Amino acid sequence: MKIFYGWRIVVAGGALQFLQSVLLNQAFGVYLAVLVEERGWSKTSLSGAAALKSTEVALLGPVLGWMVDRFGSQGIIRIGVVTFGIGFMLLSQIETLTGFYAAFVIVALGSSMFSNFLISVAIIQWFERRRARALSALQFGGAIGGLFVFLVAWSIQAYGWRATAFGSGVIAILLGWPLARVIRSRPEDHGETIDGIPAAPRDSVTADAPVRRMFTAREALRTGAFWLISLGHAFSLLVVTAINVHAIAHMKEGLGYSLAQASLVFTLVTVGQFFGVMLGWVIGEKFDKRLVAAACMLMHAAGIVRPSAPIILAGNRSA
Repeated sequence: MKIFYGWRIVVAGGALQFLQSVLLNQAFGVYLAVLVEERGWSKTSLSGAAALKSTEVALLGPVLGWMVDRFGSQGIIRIGVVTFGIGFMLLSQIETLTGFYAAFVIVALGSSMFSNFLISVAIIQWFERRRARALSALQFGGAIGGLFVFLVAWSIQAYGWRATAFGSGVIAILLGWPLARVIRSRPEDHGETIDGIPAAPRDSVTADAPVRRMFTAREALRTGAFWLISLGHAFSLLVVTAINVHAIAHMKEGLGYSLAQASLVFTLVTVGQFFGVMLGWVIGEKFDKRLVAAACMLMHAAGIVRPSAPIILAGNRSA
């Protein structure tokens, strides 16, 4: 039985998200904690790099969208993988805070070019009936990547952050390059159809068939839905990014955990993400997506509410 090529793109895209998650998104907090201790740089100065990454994604988004429409996804993602790897290699050689930011700009540029957004654009072109399920499956990569962040912490403790950063760059290129070659932009350009289902003849389409409303970029920008979705997503990412950046450093400095212990505790967050993705896989196409999104935002809010009583974990006290 032939496997629909769109699912191969989902698997390859998920694997790319795994690499980005385990090497950067979830591991950034580990590097932050180590650099604060070793170099004496403040957490504020280092966490600015995380804000820089988000800003770079926002600024490059329209440009990357145009490039995908013009040149396709595969070439951009391959360039991104190589840039990402080179950025980590340069990061392993830095001596100053300025050098750290310069290297991180390159890392962030590369990550933007094979980000969840860019891969999702490719997947959307291949799926319609199973689009929610395909996009949920893509998120498995990022969730599983968080489960392995302890390996980065172990490597830093065993070999140092410089060797770990350089090795991360090599791994990103060696594994990311063949995965990027699997990504394709439009099914019709490769003899395929959306969802792998043969296109229906024109005369078989009934008058009662739903007509999809297509928006140009200018029209979309004029709708309230576009801005509400954008702002909602931005605020949720603000919470997630802040926790990813500062959680390990807080547990290490404020709660007295070792780097390995803090990384292991942080893994619990990604366990929750993993089950959330599984839930999205099941309900994404069965319920109103507005209600699902609203429920997710409420869970984000509930997750960061300060507990009214102290929490004691592994002999450490926190409020």
